[in-house]
Amino acid sequence: MKATSLIAAALVGTAATLVAGPMSSGKDGKVTVTQQPPVETGCECFNGGWAVSAYGLFLTPDADIEDDVFGGGIAAEYFFNPYLGVSAFAQWADPSDSLVHNYGADLVARYPITSLCLAPYAFIGGGVHTNGDTELIARGGVGLDVRLFECTGLFADWTYTAPDGDIEDYQIIRLGVKYAF
Repeated sequence: MKATSLIAAALVGTAATLVAGPMSSGKDGKVTVTQQPPVETGCECFNGGWAVSAYGLFLTPDADIEDDVFGGGIAAEYFFNPYLGVSAFAQWADPSDSLVHNYGADLVARYPITSLCLAPYAFIGGGVHTNGDTELIARGGVGLDVRLFECTGLFADWTYTAPDGDIEDYQIIRLGVKYAF
């Protein structure tokens, strides 16, 4: 009977330690519980800071161009906090054998949902469109940033671009990889 009581007391004491975490007792006899650090899931990278990305793009040009066009680009962004940041980009495509270059910057607003490791976002900005002629552009769009592991993830977005001249408005769909640090 003594052995059964001793084993039961040991099991209860061990279970209490596992549930409560490590404990220590001070000189005054008070017991304090030390919390374990949270496990990092990779969603902490939405807190703010720098990120870089590379992406492919699908350009749906104006009606004067017969074919839709593929291209690519790079971007660097800095978030001041989890919700507001700026992004600078350079992207290229090749409609009608005349290389299109877009360079610019956007103001980005996002809403991280850390329990799902994703952040929907919207952006607005401007820049320069060059394709033989150089024109200013205004642009805006929406997208989704998903973190797959640690600080690396995928993003997809849609952009409406309005050049300030003879070139008709066009849309861009981007899909890329993003690394936050």
